[in-house]
Amino acid sequence: MSQRIDAAFIIEREQPQQCDFCGAIAELRPYGPNGEAICFPCGMKNETAAKEQFRKRLGTAKKPKRRKRQPSQKHMDDVSREMELEYERQFPPESGSVSSGGKP
Repeated sequence: MSQRIDAAFIIEREQPQQCDFCGAIAELRPYGPNGEAICFPCGMKNETAAKEQFRKRLGTAKKPKRRKRQPSQKHMDDVSREMELEYERQFPPESGSVSSGGKP
């Protein structure tokens, strides 16, 4: 039986069994697309799935990438308004300073 011992993964020879895909009697591994016990030729028909199942057994499966969410327009409007208010708090408009249009 294959097993993990600390950081090592030991793959041992297994007794021949019937392949879940083709029915052949052979040494099987749980590398089918959904973890099915399959023979080597069936495993090589979908090499990507076999590699992914192997990685899962090792504990090094690729994690799905998280899709970045775009902020909603309402969120952007709220943030924009908050920034305007903060700016006004830090730099209040001067009272009584009215532009004279260039006249003294």
